[in-house]
Amino acid sequence: MRFFKILHFLSLDVVICAVAMNVVFYQHFIGSLPPWQVDLLLAISVYLIYGIDRQIDNSMSAQRDELHAFHYKHQLILRIMMVPMLFILGLFLLHAEIPLIAFGVGLSFMLVFYWYGWIKRLFDHIWGSKELFTALIYSLGVMLPTMANAPYSILLLGVVLEVFSLALLNLGLFTLIETGGHSLIWKACCLIALFGLFALGMAGMPLGLLSLFVFIWGFHVGIYYFRASKPERYVGDLAFLSPLIYLVCHY
Repeated sequence: MRFFKILHFLSLDVVICAVAMNVVFYQHFIGSLPPWQVDLLLAISVYLIYGIDRQIDNSMSAQRDELHAFHYKHQLILRIMMVPMLFILGLFLLHAEIPLIAFGVGLSFMLVFYWYGWIKRLFDHIWGSKELFTALIYSLGVMLPTMANAPYSILLLGVVLEVFSLALLNLGLFTLIETGGHSLIWKACCLIALFGLFALGMAGMPLGLLSLFVFIWGFHVGIYYFRASKPERYVGDLAFLSPLIYLVCHY
């Protein structure tokens, strides 16, 4: 379990999940695997966003758990690591396609607004608002390469909304466990995500892909109803590795 904790502390579990999910749905909607440059862009972007998040979190509050203590202890090294990654990110963006850059710029503005709202504590007044913005940025970021290249369809929109719902389910669950909150709101999110699963099935989403979402949904509902002790966040993030298992089985 220590191995998974270290992956989680470095946000590498989230990076792997994001890239795997992008590969799965890029292949489904476009018919080919994404270029490796796109995967690398997504991996670096996700790592940097989560790394900056940890730094902001530590600057605004005391280290509440092992994850925040890890980032506080190694903050100098982690910040130094970000410099070459930003350089590599810039190099690859110079050769990226225009639609991908346009979507990325729009998402960057949303991210800056999110960080500004967080620093100014605009999200403190409404429970779940920070989680909602985080889930929105995550879902749009993960699906960005596919949305920038695939033709519009109701199924694609439904997948983006379901990724958003499941990310919100994850974030809301652990906020509820760690700091408390409104369980009825989280249960409503469960029902919305479940409705989304039925809608995707009716829209013709292949059973294999649909099962990925069903697994993620059931995993989090199981944590809420059957896990008596307080689980670590990385346990919930493991559910998002299901696209990686799908890729291993198919390739």
